Amino acid sequence: MLYYIAEQGFKLAGRRPPVCREMVRTLLHGHRYDGSRAARELGLQYTDPRDTLRKTVEWARAEGLLRAR
Repeated sequence: MLYYIAEQGFKLAGRRPPVCREMVRTLLHGHRYDGSRAARELGLQYTDPRDTLRKTVEWARAEGLLRAR
């Protein structure tokens, strides 16, 4: 309901809202996915997000994209 009011305000101002209704719904309620089938049938192995971030930062430093503090 709140989004509808905000959307109408943007319309009256002749502007587009910065996000669509679906994005607001997703942000408020989130989504849950089950990757067990991909793991089972394709052998997908999930990586801990902390490891992914650490490796990305290491790569960026090695490429000269980030400086060490």
